[in-house]
Amino acid sequence: TGSRARAPGGMAQDHAQDHARRFEHTLAWWHVARACPGQVLLLRYEDLCADTRAQVARVAGLLGVQPDGAALDAAVRASSFEAMRQRHEATDGAASRAMRHEGEAGHFRRGSPGGWREKFTPEQSRRFDAALRERLGGSGLEEEFF
Repeated sequence: TGSRARAPGGMAQDHAQDHARRFEHTLAWWHVARACPGQVLLLRYEDLCADTRAQVARVAGLLGVQPDGAALDAAVRASSFEAMRQRHEATDGAASRAMRHEGEAGHFRRGSPGGWREKFTPEQSRRFDAALRERLGGSGLEEEFF
């Protein structure tokens, strides 16, 4: 939003710091997931959008649950973007709207991955990719992003 302090290049400074913490947080969990594959599951939003049913089945498997096809289908329907957005609007959408700055997107924006890329200039994208490679390099996690 216009009220946030901008860093050189137009990226909001607080967003840059948030992303740095997110890198560290994600990388820490990546190491834990690799060390404990039967106990920790990393689930990428991109994978969830690409094949929701398979990803819900992965989560169920980690929990030791083997749902039948009907239960899996019901879980997929209930966790769809549209179903979650409707539940949010019905329960706490008004409070959420009241807390946002004018013009700011709500929690449920569009239900597809990659929208953040549209907000970056080519220079910001280059800098973000460089920071990602620097922080994740050698971990194996960078292969998930590039």
